Amino acid sequence: MKQLNINKNFGEIYLEKTTRFSSRFKRLNEEIEKDQKIDEVIDKLQTYNKSADLRSMPEKLEDGGFSKEEIYQAKLRKQQYWMSFEKHKFYKTAQIIDSEIFALLKFNFDTYIYPLILQNEPKNKILLELNSKVILPILTLLNKEGEEDTYLNYSVDDLLGMLYFITGKCHINWK
Repeated sequence: MKQLNINKNFGEIYLEKTTRFSSRFKRLNEEIEKDQKIDEVIDKLQTYNKSADLRSMPEKLEDGGFSKEEIYQAKLRKQQYWMSFEKHKFYKTAQIIDSEIFALLKFNFDTYIYPLILQNEPKNKILLELNSKVILPILTLLNKEGEEDTYLNYSVDDLLGMLYFITGKCHINWK
């Protein structure tokens, strides 16, 4: 526990609390600026990169009632994320950040969205809940704790791309 003693103060005092994500974004910036690359993929990230079945992401989304246009947009978002991943995949901290985001996406999806799917809720309700309970909380976290992130800069499209990526790897079930 840190202690701060202030006797006489005539100005503003700012205290910065470092969080796990904020320190990782700072470390990522340092790794990239110093070109500190690694050759392997960390175990946590490999977990999300292994396929559990042979069905494609479009097939799984089609099972979930997605239209051809929605599936096309999902493919674009997945590809957009994948291009970012390829650009930063040799930085250990980028891999750690991605694996933690995958874990949050999966946990929030399993907690808030999958029960709605099991209850046969309408797709529009499921997508609204996906936005409010899965995507926006993670985006808010990244915007707050990743304010110094100058490399990943994940957007809503990237988070959806990540969700569709792990859908294709059978970590997310839409049916």
